[in-house]
Amino acid sequence: MKHILAILALVAFTQQAQAQTRIPDAAFVKAMTPPAEFDRPYKGITIITRTKDQAETRKLCPIPFPQPLAIGCARTIPVGCELIISPDSVIALAGLTLEFVKRHETAHCNGWPADHRGAREPAR
Repeated sequence: MKHILAILALVAFTQQAQAQTRIPDAAFVKAMTPPAEFDRPYKGITIITRTKDQAETRKLCPIPFPQPLAIGCARTIPVGCELIISPDSVIALAGLTLEFVKRHETAHCNGWPADHRGAREPAR
């Protein structure tokens, strides 16, 4: 009986985790993909700060987030640019990867405006 309860609990946990996983819609991904002119490595020093949760991300990134998830931000600092990025679990809920978020935030370091003008379809 204990084994059956454990299996049922595992199935329920797995179903809940799958329900929480969100694949972004095309408009969201397009709004996240930087235009070619800003989609390049940053020439200065880049510091990456990983937060422990969304609350810390929202505290360190005092900007309104158009999506329910606070994924990250970029800000200039005296020695270069700092990328503030939420934990991998939050990035996964958005259906994104850490590399994609770094690319997006690096584009802001390169001058891409916060309104995401010029966002383009991601490369397939």
